[in-house]
Order: sequence, then structure tokens, then C-alpha cells
Amino acid sequence: MQTLLFVRHGETLANKEKRWLGQYESPLSEEGKRQARQLEKVLESYSIEAIYTSTSLRTLETIEGFAKKKGLVIKQEKAFCEIDFGEFEGRSFAELQNKSPEEVQKMLKEGDYYTYPGGESLVASYERNIKGLKALMALPQKTVLLCAHAGTLRNCISYLVGGSHKLHWHFKIDPASLTCFTLEGDFAVCEVLNHTYHYKNHVL
Repeated sequence: MQTLLFVRHGETLANKEKRWLGQYESPLSEEGKRQARQLEKVLESYSIEAIYTSTSLRTLETIEGFAKKKGLVIKQEKAFCEIDFGEFEGRSFAELQNKSPEEVQKMLKEGDYYTYPGGESLVASYERNIKGLKALMALPQKTVLLCAHAGTLRNCISYLVGGSHKLHWHFKIDPASLTCFTLEGDFAVCEVLNHTYHYKNHVL
């Protein structure tokens, strides 16, 4: 049996401003750093053998403190990067509605198959993410942690639960949250989903 731990990065400055942040960079806010420190306390209860992240700074910032304490090397993979918003990176939905109303209508009409100008579609990001997820599922390590992004983790959960991207929007993934799946072969059981008690009810 294998255990997969999914962690979203802590709050970033772009998150605070409600801006779309895909493959652009934005550092953790002070709150995000606090969330990451509190998260470490929860992760202590797991015998983690391998840690993976996307290539984004915010995922590395979130988990590097824990990795150093455990003497684990973080492996960064592009497969786990957030969806590429292309020309819409760093913009808010309100800005798009004001400046590009026709494009917003196109986005809503095409849904998961809409390709952001200069970027990719949700379906394309799903295929990329799941290729990486399958590689994790094939690892010999029994407990593997992936620190990634809300979209990436929703894609992974959607695959494990439903086998496609179609459940993507049914899962809420908060900053610095923990989600846990146990796997018996390809059969996945969700044991923890979007756990945030470690920082929402405690002050460091």
C-alpha cells in the first residue's frame, strides 16, 4: 500500500490580491510562511520517504524547511506546475471582465477546453499533471509527498476519484492544506481532504 500526501503551497502575495497565478512567480506572504510552519507539525506524523514539488518557487518555499529537518532531497518536476494562464497571468477575473468581456464569454462557453491566450487549457494541464502523478504512483517509496498548486491537486484528486478531469471543480483546496490518499494498486481511498486545522485554529 502506498500513501500519497498532497500539499498546496502557502498563501502568496498574488493569492491575497486574488490574481491568477499559474506559472508566473509570487513569493509566500507572511501568512503563507506561517501556514507552512504550522503544516510541518502535521507532516511530522507521517513517515515521508520522498518529496516532490513543481518548479515554482512558492512550492519550494512551503516545504523546504520540513525537507531540511528530515534530510530529504526535494525533487522538482515541471509536470506538477499549475495551469499556464498565458497572457492572463497576474490578472484578476474582475479585470478580465472589464477589459476583455468577449474573451470571458468565450472562456465560460468552452469551459475546461478553453485555451488561455498564449497558455493552455485545463484539459491540457490535467494530462500533464496526471503523467507526473502516474510516475509517483509507480515509485517504490511507501509514503510520498507532493507540494503543488490548487489546480494541479484538483486534477490529481479528480483522476484518483473519477478517472478524468470532470470532477476538477468539485474539490476545494486551500493554501497549505493537506490531502491524503492511500493506494492499493490503482484503487485509491481518500482519507483526508483539504485539512487546514493546523493553521486556522492555532497561532504560532
